[in-house]
Amino acid sequence: MSASTITDKSIDMQKKDFIICAPLELVFLSHGAMTLVQLARAIERSGRSAFVCTYQFVNGREAILDIDFDSYQPANAAEKVFVDKVNRVRSEFGIRMLRNFTPERIDGCYVVYPEVMRFNALNAKRVVRYFLNKDTHVPNTRVEVGPDDFVLSFSDAMHPDPHHVSLYVGDDSALFNNEGTYPATERKMDITYIGKGDQYGLSGVIPGTIEITRTWPTTKEQLAILLRNCRFFYTGDACTKLNLEALSCGAIPAFIHNGPWTDAEIDGGEFGVFPRLHAGTKERDTFLETFEVQRTEYLGRLRSYIDGWDANIARFIEKVDAHFDAR
Repeated sequence: MSASTITDKSIDMQKKDFIICAPLELVFLSHGAMTLVQLARAIERSGRSAFVCTYQFVNGREAILDIDFDSYQPANAAEKVFVDKVNRVRSEFGIRMLRNFTPERIDGCYVVYPEVMRFNALNAKRVVRYFLNKDTHVPNTRVEVGPDDFVLSFSDAMHPDPHHVSLYVGDDSALFNNEGTYPATERKMDITYIGKGDQYGLSGVIPGTIEITRTWPTTKEQLAILLRNCRFFYTGDACTKLNLEALSCGAIPAFIHNGPWTDAEIDGGEFGVFPRLHAGTKERDTFLETFEVQRTEYLGRLRSYIDGWDANIARFIEKVDAHFDAR
């Protein structure tokens, strides 16, 4: 055996770093993007190294941005907005950006792609596919999962056969709660949110409601104030953290469109039945009493996942090591 072979083998047995591809400019607008950043942070807390690179879509295909955000000079106003958003994420979350894009560096790492990245943009040898939504949630697209790829899923509902499930919801209980608020039945304001429902032809606002969007309100604090005063939260997006935030604030979610999800899938997740207003509910029914019991139980189950996030990521790392060591 040659010295070079011994060296290559010893390097291969080292604990590999993680590279996480994330749309950093969307972190404060998308829970999926936030989850990728929090994955990097949890990997770092476990004692392993995680580096983040960002990307954009060019002609429908993902393109990795090999940019030094410390020194890059934007060419126009749009670029400045983009760079400022990325640098805000770097500053607030303390993530490390990938600097070395050589094939040797990429080959020595595990590369994590979210499901919106269908291809292997970095031409990585060891790929982790993180399904933060269904593979088919964007029509006419499929992720090109390689035979040796590791499949990580946000929830059992996102992928039929993942190697690991890692659901991040974050701990926003200090902001999104119903402490000191009126019961939902005594509130006067209703809200409509379309979100990803626009991908399925949903548009317009429920009459008499206030519309919130991905960009308004502009702060979480403003959003919490609205939700804590909301009675019915009409949502056209069955896969958004906003539904959970509304529920936490004591509002009653009402799904006006499930998108690609069935009721069984929505209620068959890790937390159980999602409390909401169902079609056909009548005022004389005991819905409100049942809703409040279900809401309390649901949020209690959610708490265990919040507290177990770091332990879950530690198990994920062990599984990834074992998965690729076996190959």
